[in-house]
Order: sequence, then C-alpha cells, then structure tokens
Amino acid sequence: MEQADTLNPRQEFLSLIKHDSLRQQELLKRFLTDFTEGTLNFPPTYKLLPFQNEFDHSRIPGWTDRIFFRSQNQEL
Repeated sequence: MEQADTLNPRQEFLSLIKHDSLRQQELLKRFLTDFTEGTLNFPPTYKLLPFQNEFDHSRIPGWTDRIFFRSQNQEL
C-alpha cells in the first residue's frame, strides 16, 4: 500500500495491477474465463471512511470501475 501512496498521479499504475486480487483470480482461471477486461488506464482508488469525507488509507486501493466484455463471436 505504501507503494500506491508514493506513486506520481501521472505515472502509469501498471506496477500495481499485478497485486490486484481480481486480476490474480482471473489469471488463475477461477472466474470470468469467457470475458476480457478493458484496459486499466486510471489509478486505483481508496474507500472512504464511514460517515466521513476522508480516504481510508489502512485499506489497499483498488480499481472499482471495471468493464468486462465478451464477444458474440467467441466460441464457448
């Protein structure tokens, strides 16, 4: 998590994607096997603290707005 806090906002966040839990499960073929994920070209985000307007830096940031798609021509 400290690594995410020190990255430059303009920097690519590709180095963090390998630690993303959804990406790890996808690579293990545990789910979403028929789908392709759109490019993650935006930084991960933090959750807000309950009833506050502050980020919860005790949690690992993540990508919450993700798009998965499947081609109609793709064989199942």
